[in-house]
Amino acid sequence: MKRIIKTATFWFVVVGILGVILNLTGVDDINLFIGFNPILNGFSSTKACRDVINSVPYLWHILSIVTMAVYGLLIDLIRKATKKN
Repeated sequence: MKRIIKTATFWFVVVGILGVILNLTGVDDINLFIGFNPILNGFSSTKACRDVINSVPYLWHILSIVTMAVYGLLIDLIRKATKKN
């Protein structure tokens, strides 16, 4: 368990979940969890992508958590690669 908590993936997923909770409770009125996420920000700037994602309930929230996990995985992979050298 200690090993999992030390990973960036774990903490990025936690931040993603907290962002979703803040958005669902109405605290995040201006969608900061989309604005600070480059992938979701790119999706939201294209009308066709935005319309498709908005047609599926809670897809923004799922994508937010998934992209945060990807960012964490990338950081963990970079950390692992630099430790080997």
